[in-house]
Amino acid sequence: MVELELGKTKKMVKATQNWRAELNSSKIEAKALRTKLAKGEAKIKQLQESQKMMESHNQILDTANNSLSRNNLINTERIREFQEQID
Repeated sequence: MVELELGKTKKMVKATQNWRAELNSSKIEAKALRTKLAKGEAKIKQLQESQKMMESHNQILDTANNSLSRNNLINTERIREFQEQID
């Protein structure tokens, strides 16, 4: 009877050790995943900031392009007027 109880106890101890090992492994994996998630979130934040900066630069370039186009039209009209005066 004592041997039977001793066998059951050994099995329970072994099962508990296995469970603890799995738990520790899961904790390590969870920590690695949290670290990976944090890095991913930081990368997303960096990319969003870069996107905002690019959008701002694009807006500046669009404004400058519109101004240059307007000046080009004005200068083209002046050249046409001068050519008419010459002719």
